[in-house]
Amino acid sequence: MKPIGCFVVFVALVSSAHAEDQAEEEAPGRRWEISLNLHNWAALGDIKPAVGGSFDTVGIGLSGAVHWPVMQLGSSEILLGFDGGFMTSSSSSPGIESDLVTTQIFISPSFKWMFGDNHRISLDGGVGWHWLDISEIDASYTYLYGGSGYQAQYWVETAFAPYVGATWDVRAGTTPNAAAFSLGLKLHFLDFGAVRDEDAALPVTLGSMAGDLAGPMVVLQFGAAFR
Repeated sequence: MKPIGCFVVFVALVSSAHAEDQAEEEAPGRRWEISLNLHNWAALGDIKPAVGGSFDTVGIGLSGAVHWPVMQLGSSEILLGFDGGFMTSSSSSPGIESDLVTTQIFISPSFKWMFGDNHRISLDGGVGWHWLDISEIDASYTYLYGGSGYQAQYWVETAFAPYVGATWDVRAGTTPNAAAFSLGLKLHFLDFGAVRDEDAALPVTLGSMAGDLAGPMVVLQFGAAFR
């Protein structure tokens, strides 16, 4: 299922869960969020695979978050919780059967400081665990030959990274509990170290040193938020 289709399904599921929570009056004030993401990571453009080509610095993804209010600061509030999701980007670098892709999964304990009129604005931050791989997936083999598809993983790494950001909720109602269209901007400070071939059984693809994958990644989020 394509990311946009997944996004629609996730919004429907979160909306249903939120309606049930309201009916049962559980955990008042909890904030749910689901987003479609666009990211720009300039560091990907610095990776030079031995086979040539380059990685796209722009990609897409899906993310979700849940936070609970823990403190009132005057007319503002502090929420603590978790963010998580995945991001992917393509490339023009050839593998054995198809071009290489990057896939990143992350989960992050995080906070939101919400303030402004009906708490529509928040400053966000956290420190997350990130998993990233560079691989090749040829789904066409599944359809043409009845197999499970071809996949080869050339490099994988994990890292802990902080992020900062801001979110603006455009609410359907006039209270902090109203459902909202959520627009967010996050800056992840990533450092995965050196990128190179890790599986000697595979043909030389990335090479012995394709570059260091380190630098800030900008993520723009479009989603829905519920409380």
